Amino acid sequence: MSIVSSNKKHKVVVFDEKLLVYADDEIRRTLPSGADDTFTVVDPQFFPKMATIPANFQIDVRRKGTFPHGKGG
Repeated sequence: MSIVSSNKKHKVVVFDEKLLVYADDEIRRTLPSGADDTFTVVDPQFFPKMATIPANFQIDVRRKGTFPHGKGG
């Protein structure tokens, strides 16, 4: 799965058209410290391939916080 951050503060872009993502799911990003930056999915939107842009999900998220890896949140 390819995850790309967005220039918008609370959006995650995922270039995996087979992803199953729903509102209230949790997305975690492991930081160099080993902790997890944790987000709640607010609104996942799918965008089909257009010209040279691959199909993707643009996911609005709300930050929950930073927690020890695999815990909290």
